[in-house]
Amino acid sequence: MLNIKNICSLKEKPHIILWFFTALCFVIYLLNYFFNDDSTIDISYYDTYYVLSKSSLLQVLGYWFFVCGMGYFLLNYYNKRIFSWLSRIHMWMSLLAITLILLEYSNVNFLSSTKRFYEITVYSETLNYLGILLFIIAQIIYCFHMLLSIFKRQQP
Repeated sequence: MLNIKNICSLKEKPHIILWFFTALCFVIYLLNYFFNDDSTIDISYYDTYYVLSKSSLLQVLGYWFFVCGMGYFLLNYYNKRIFSWLSRIHMWMSLLAITLILLEYSNVNFLSSTKRFYEITVYSETLNYLGILLFIIAQIIYCFHMLLSIFKRQQP
């Protein structure tokens, strides 16, 4: 039977939520692998183009969510204090950033695989840059949270 107390304890165990998103990233990766050609993100920065494949991005995000979840799990395992407000800020900013970065794929016409990605999208690059910036800030918050939790003395 589902207990309300167990649901409320998820804020004290953010690793479960991050591992759920790890599994979700790999499920989306597998669906993309079997049912779709690999599309790319083309980021132009001045005269340089950075090309990332969707499958590589999903794999990296899945591994990163797993590592972050493992960090939270180890804090919980060694009874270190987890600051729930910092973990919530980290998770929400990370998920918003991932949504902004992956939002670019929602404009792809999957029925016509002969066109290049940049020919069929009307996506603003500023959202992509905003997503990357949010993700970097969220990971800085994660590192700050880990250091604060590890070196903060436990109060008796």
